[in-house]
Amino acid sequence: MEKDFNFVISAESEEFENNYIMKYKCSCGGKYQILLREKILEKDIVYNIVRTMCVECSKSGEFLFDITNRETKERKLREKLSCVQTSLKDFRSSEKDFQIAEKDFQCMEKDFQGAEKDFHEAEKDFPGGEANPITTINILSDMAREIDNAFLPFGDMSDCPVNIEEFTRTVLKESHPFSPVKEKDDSKLILEEYQNLKLLYGQAVMKLQYLEEENKLLHILEETLNRKEKDIRKLQNNIAELTVELDRKETEYNELKKQLSEKDDEIEAYKKLFKENRRPAWMKLLGSK
Repeated sequence: MEKDFNFVISAESEEFENNYIMKYKCSCGGKYQILLREKILEKDIVYNIVRTMCVECSKSGEFLFDITNRETKERKLREKLSCVQTSLKDFRSSEKDFQIAEKDFQCMEKDFQGAEKDFHEAEKDFPGGEANPITTINILSDMAREIDNAFLPFGDMSDCPVNIEEFTRTVLKESHPFSPVKEKDDSKLILEEYQNLKLLYGQAVMKLQYLEEENKLLHILEETLNRKEKDIRKLQNNIAELTVELDRKETEYNELKKQLSEKDDEIEAYKKLFKENRRPAWMKLLGSK
C-alpha cells in the first residue's frame, strides 16, 4: 500500500486528516474537497484512503493515512464502554429489583410493627393461658424468612449473625404442636425469636443503606467516565491542531532554508564580481583582461 503513495501520514483523528488535506492545493490552485474515506487492513496496519476532488478543475486525488493507533484506541474505548454499559444495565436491573424489594420491605416493616404490637399484647395475656405461643413463633419465623428472601437478588447474607433457617428449624423442633407446651419455656422462646427478628431487621436496614451507597458510587463512576471521554476527545483535537501547526512550521522552515541558499548563491556571485573588479592598476594599463 505504501509503495503506491509518496508518503504516509499517521492520523489521530478525522479532523487531523481534514486539516492536513486543506493545506494542499491542486496544481490549478484550487482546494480539495473530500469525497470518500475507505479503510483497508494490510499486515496488521489499518490504512485510511481519502479520495478527494479539486473544486476548480474536478481533478481527483488520494491521500493515505495510517490510523492503526487510532483504531486501537477506539477499539479499547469501545470495549470499556461496552463493559460499563453492561454494568449499568445490570445495575439498573438490580436497581429495579432493589426498589421492588424496598417496597416489599416497607410493607413487611408495617407487618413487623403490627406483629410487635400483637406480641406485646400476647405477652401481657400469656400468663392467663389465652395466647397461642406456637402461632406467635410461626408468625415471627415466617416474617424473618420473608425479610431474608427479599434480599436474595442482592447477594447472600451469610455474614448475618442470625441463621434464619437453622433458627426456625430449632424453634419448630422445640415447639412441635404435638409436644407438651410449657408456659415459661414458650414465653422465653417467643422472646428469643422476637429479639432475633429485631436483629435481622437491623441487618436488612444496613443492607438497604449499603445498596443505596453502591447506587451513588455507580452514578459517580458513570459521570467520571463521561468526563474522561470528553477529555480524551479534547486531547485528540489538540494533538491534531499541534500536528498541523508543526507541519506548517516545517514548510516555512524549508522555504526559508531555500531562500537562504539562494541568497548564499547571490553572495558568492557578488564576491566573484567584486574580485574581478579589484584588478591592479598596472594590469589595467597593460590592457590585461
